[in-house]
Amino acid sequence: MSLVKKIIIWTSILLVLLIFDRVYFRQKLELKEVENILGKNHLAIRAKRIVLKDNFFGNITFVRTKEYSNEILKTFEDEKRKSNLSNLIKFLPVGFSSFWTLEGREGVPIKEAILSGILQGILTLKLENPITPEEQEDLSNYGLSDPRNVLLVEFDDNKSIELQVGSKNDDFRITYIKVGEDPNIYPVNESRLEFLKIDPERVHVENIYSYSIASLRQLNIKTRQAEYKIDLSKFDDPIIMEPFKGKASFSAIQKINDELFGLLVEDWIVLNDNSQLKDFNLSDPEISILVKTVDSETSISFTYDKNNKPIGYISDYSSAVFKPSLDPIKRLLNFLTEIRDKKHFRFSIFDVTRFSIDGIQVVQESATKWSRNGQPVSTELVEKLLNKLKELEAINFLEEAPELTQKRNLKIFTNSGNNYDCQFGVSKNLQSIVVCDEIFIVQGPQFNEIMLLFEELTKLN
Repeated sequence: MSLVKKIIIWTSILLVLLIFDRVYFRQKLELKEVENILGKNHLAIRAKRIVLKDNFFGNITFVRTKEYSNEILKTFEDEKRKSNLSNLIKFLPVGFSSFWTLEGREGVPIKEAILSGILQGILTLKLENPITPEEQEDLSNYGLSDPRNVLLVEFDDNKSIELQVGSKNDDFRITYIKVGEDPNIYPVNESRLEFLKIDPERVHVENIYSYSIASLRQLNIKTRQAEYKIDLSKFDDPIIMEPFKGKASFSAIQKINDELFGLLVEDWIVLNDNSQLKDFNLSDPEISILVKTVDSETSISFTYDKNNKPIGYISDYSSAVFKPSLDPIKRLLNFLTEIRDKKHFRFSIFDVTRFSIDGIQVVQESATKWSRNGQPVSTELVEKLLNKLKELEAINFLEEAPELTQKRNLKIFTNSGNNYDCQFGVSKNLQSIVVCDEIFIVQGPQFNEIMLLFEELTKLN
């Protein structure tokens, strides 16, 4: 092989290696920036202080006040070993925002989305197409002589990283940034920096309650006049267990839950210790609600402060009390007056298999046929009775059953086991009374219609 050919071959090989090296180095540099300089493994767990300076919104500092448990750290390390950035970004400790607070306002709960936005925003930030120092113009041309945003992240190992955000190229929605000691300037799409647009006045938790009514299992509601314990283990059939046994109004419970769900916090006031609750009259609140769900328990209290302004306390954030944006107290107390269900008969007509009036059995033979003692009974008459029972509303409740006259006994049996054993009658003072597992007074006309239907169904030949 001639010398010339050897030179050409080796030159070609060196050129290929040089190109490969530049491409590999560039790729490696970009991965290094994301994983190490920006802290793929440090930022989510090891960050201890985040300072955000903003020329428009103002400055804000987040401080981590607690250490993560070994279990959380192990889970993070397992994810890191997989070298899967997407999995790692998804992994953030449950309730991780509770480990953080605002500098100068320690104890104020922070929105989960604020911190996760910062962490995930940086983790997903791609550093591509660097402008090297040789290619750079004056920093002012990139808005980096006086950056509009500066994000400083400090870590447990005393290392830190600073992200400077300059001006935006309006034609291409490109913003220029600098990262740490890296001399390069990087163009980044403006949309990738939305996580830095944080209003210091809106970082605190605003929604304190997130339970759906389907997740509730028990409500204990206490006012200065009464206390109710409500069993919601049967979603569509809530029961008041104390101070009396009776059906609870699903509608009233829905209203209470909706009121708490829609409640917004205007501001938080940090407590030095729980003894300060007395200063806000929260040791004897107007209303307190213990919420038990499938897997959690939360206590919420409301009262008025010394200036007659509503104030609240929730056990999930025990280091502070909150000022609600609206007064929920009067509305909650009003809903509580409706907590006792005025309708007692909650069966579905299609679920009823048979019923008896004074021991006389009326049985469903098919979807459209009923019989009494083997003789056909008018389906229209049966359905009319069942509908009238479902419409029956209490106008008042009694703790003890009075002596009754004109008594009729009714038993209803259903496929679902939601059965009824009741007595209808008239008291000495001529009130229309129904005695089931609760005792209630009903309107005379409704009562009389039902009594007439009893008569018709028991006198059929």
